[in-house]
Amino acid sequence: MSLFYLGAALLTASALSPPVSVAVELLRTHAGTAVSALEQSQAEAFWTTFRATVAREDWAAVANMTATPLWVRGEVDQVPPQKVVGKNLPMILSRLMTQSVYLGKGKPMRPLAAWVRETERLSASHWVANDQIRFYALEFRKIKDSWKLTAMYSEDL
Repeated sequence: MSLFYLGAALLTASALSPPVSVAVELLRTHAGTAVSALEQSQAEAFWTTFRATVAREDWAAVANMTATPLWVRGEVDQVPPQKVVGKNLPMILSRLMTQSVYLGKGKPMRPLAAWVRETERLSASHWVANDQIRFYALEFRKIKDSWKLTAMYSEDL
């Protein structure tokens, strides 16, 4: 019988049986598929950096976290999406992130950037698929192992 020293207690191998399994609850997407702990961790790391960048209002850095082209869609599906590329991207991001948005009954209209700054963690409701997150008017996708902002919705279109 082997012995293990654990803190101040001396335990035998038989004292550790049966093995204890720790259940980790995985987030589920809108489609009901599980999001792995690794995917959650990578997305949270991206979100933390994205939030900090938005808080600094460093739109050039946000542009570096954005897939090109960035698709900007209006509230109405009949309006074709616009693609934003190049030098205008930081200026467009600034304008879109500072627009006030309505997030539902009982919530005040506030700039989208304020909602981003205040949301420390992504919740299950933000996951659309294992490689797609929607945070209100923002869409993110995992592209080649990196998360990127891929689309925004604007009330101005």
